Amino acid sequence: ETAFLFAASGTGAMEAVVANVAHPGSKVLVVEGGKFGRRWGEIARAFECEVDIIHFKMGEVVDPARVAERAEKFSPDLITLTHVESSTGLRLDVEGIVSALPDRRALIALDAIASVGSENILMEEWGIDVLAGAGQKALAAPAGVSFVIAGQRAMEVASRNPRPAFYFSFDRYGEGMKTGDTPFTPAVHSVQLLHGSMESIRGAGIDAVFGRHEASSSAISNAFEILGMSSFPDLPSRSVQAFLPPEGISCEGVITFLGEKHGIIIAGGQDEMAGRLIRTGFPGIYSGQVLEKLVNGLAAALGERDLEKAFAPLEPVRNLPPLFDSPLT
Repeated sequence: ETAFLFAASGTGAMEAVVANVAHPGSKVLVVEGGKFGRRWGEIARAFECEVDIIHFKMGEVVDPARVAERAEKFSPDLITLTHVESSTGLRLDVEGIVSALPDRRALIALDAIASVGSENILMEEWGIDVLAGAGQKALAAPAGVSFVIAGQRAMEVASRNPRPAFYFSFDRYGEGMKTGDTPFTPAVHSVQLLHGSMESIRGAGIDAVFGRHEASSSAISNAFEILGMSSFPDLPSRSVQAFLPPEGISCEGVITFLGEKHGIIIAGGQDEMAGRLIRTGFPGIYSGQVLEKLVNGLAAALGERDLEKAFAPLEPVRNLPPLFDSPLT
């Protein structure tokens, strides 16, 4: 695979994928179960592609058989998937979906912006041709650095594109890489911080990092459920957790309380789930103390005084040290 670094947000990396491996008239099948899956379709339409969207209810597990059936009928040139849908916390069974496809002529593009560094991704084994990622989530770098990893099939298609990209051109970046240069001004400081994060991950070992995310997300999910919250997605991710509040509890009220009284910023739902979800995530700089502070704040927001039960799931991660050095300290 070939990796390209861009001075852009994660959406820029997604656009880079479409700009290089698709062109006006390309048939793009979008597997969509939320805001960020939908974004693939918006980008493809902007490039005048013929777009077919297979929609899944937000938070609902994606049925590989439905995707395979639609692919059989539509015969796409490109199929787009979202590994972790940040708007719902759902993790896609990427391997299961790709293996069920009837025809491997289509390129497979994966939005891994919310999953790189926290979820296992095996591009070659799963049949992923091109991946879009970003540094500001599990890699704990500042926003503004994104990347694309392209396999051989994607590179071959990009080389034949009748309408090549300019800023996001694989060819342009590839030429620059031969001399250790970039075609446009790089985000130097952000790249250096991203490099530091990657060194931290290398030092800890990727399996240990995955284990850390698994333990932390499980602990928070169990503690939240003890406090009366319900996990929303059918297949939760390690990166983002989404919860439905107890009956009669306002999501916006909880979010405001945590921010004003405890200095904790968490997110609400998006699009049709706006005002209905509370979302958390531990993709970057955090420790066991941060997890404990969050559970304590949520308990206060919900009026729960007996913390012993809620704190019990945190025991395995209570003394978890930060993985990354904060750039703010």
